[in-house]
Amino acid sequence: MNMFFDWWFATSPRLRQLCWAVWLLMLVTLIFLSSTHHEERDALIRLRASHHQQWAALYRLVDTTPFSEEKTLPFSPLDFQLSGAQLVSWHPSA
Repeated sequence: MNMFFDWWFATSPRLRQLCWAVWLLMLVTLIFLSSTHHEERDALIRLRASHHQQWAALYRLVDTTPFSEEKTLPFSPLDFQLSGAQLVSWHPSA
């Protein structure tokens, strides 16, 4: 640990100023990138809220009549016979 301080104080003042400038530049860059990240996140939150409102408006436009099941007849291949035609064979799949 003392070796670092010995090296630091042994360097010229110009090199120390250059090191401080580089560290400050890195710190300012990190702060700037962090602030732009917050702005992007806030914009994304606003965009999601807008999309949520649009989806809610679209859901209100959809017809909300309940689905009613009609009485259906069971399938019979005999229902598909035409006049003059005869069902020769039928192989159900299940």
